[in-house]
Amino acid sequence: MGEGKDPGKVEEQQRKAQLRKGAATVTAVLDAFEKDHVEGLRSGGQVKAAFSNHVRPRIGDRSIYDLKRSDITTMLNEIKAESGPVMADRVLAHVRKAFNWQMIQDDDFKSPIVRGMAKTMPKERARKRILADDEIRDVWTALDQIEQPACYPRYVKSLLFAMTRRNESARMHTDELESDLWIIPGSRYKNKQDHVIPITSALRELIGDKPAGCKGNS
Repeated sequence: MGEGKDPGKVEEQQRKAQLRKGAATVTAVLDAFEKDHVEGLRSGGQVKAAFSNHVRPRIGDRSIYDLKRSDITTMLNEIKAESGPVMADRVLAHVRKAFNWQMIQDDDFKSPIVRGMAKTMPKERARKRILADDEIRDVWTALDQIEQPACYPRYVKSLLFAMTRRNESARMHTDELESDLWIIPGSRYKNKQDHVIPITSALRELIGDKPAGCKGNS
């Protein structure tokens, strides 16, 4: 009572604080983060799937205040073994954002995620970036709205259909087309061996007639 504080009230405040911390599970934080930050995002479905498939089953019931760096590392190692290092890094990025969001409004929480937890090197992450289905749809829609130059939409769409590198499509020559096959010569292919790509009807429609004004080989 020396400081004029009621011991009973202090104890009650401490009890409530402890209950609040006990209720702050990883799942609760992810739910709140999704509602506040993820809803409405184009990539929202991917974020929610990452949480549901990889995070909640492993650490969802844990209190965020009890999480250790080793818990995050163990989770990422399991994801890497199950779904590959790129997926592990995607999950890490999503969880980092959720935990950073929590720290902004919670003085008592400190994220256990630190630098160096990624499972791929920066160069590998850059090369292995894969467009999601909704991103491809957005690109396709945007391409349909481009009028000039007319060759650009065809070129990008051909990349999506053929799954080739930019230079491989840009340097296509009619001599490389044989019936329903596109044979990229080893002289300009990464592994120095001829590479054969089937020409679907959709791809044929794109490369069949080169629009006037387009640069390229034909």
